[in-house]
Amino acid sequence: MRRSILSIAALTTVATACASAGPPVPASTLPACSIAGAPAQWRVVVDRSARFCVPADWTVQGERARSGSGSEITWGTSPPRAIRSSVTTVTGAQRPTQAQLRAQLGMQEVHRATETIGGDPVDLFINVVDGDFFSGASWPQGTTWSMRGEASTEGEAREHLIIYRTVRRN
Repeated sequence: MRRSILSIAALTTVATACASAGPPVPASTLPACSIAGAPAQWRVVVDRSARFCVPADWTVQGERARSGSGSEITWGTSPPRAIRSSVTTVTGAQRPTQAQLRAQLGMQEVHRATETIGGDPVDLFINVVDGDFFSGASWPQGTTWSMRGEASTEGEAREHLIIYRTVRRN
């Protein structure tokens, strides 16, 4: 019994260490993910507010995880980083529609849905802005917690959605 308690404590320490500041930790060194829906090779990341899984070939540093191709996600309770853009206003013209504003910003919505993840309603999205893919997930109930991602391809952004679907809030 004592040995299994020590093993669990050691695994928890390793998994928690990846969510603290310091050098990047290869996800392959983290415990295997046992959250339903995650691919078998993925590894679990433990944050103070949640746990979730990432592919084994990613690295984790603080509240950020990154793939070898540069795709990355961040998480936490802080407000998401804004995407900078500009809009030119013409006086005397009719107010533009949402579609016209998106076109002016070079923005296209690829996916938007509310899903139940780990028993909580979660808002998921993928947008394209000037060829870059931005993904996100927001847990509006309780303490607001969110994940955001940036990717260069739609496939990588869709992989972010798979990661977001593995989240289990503490």
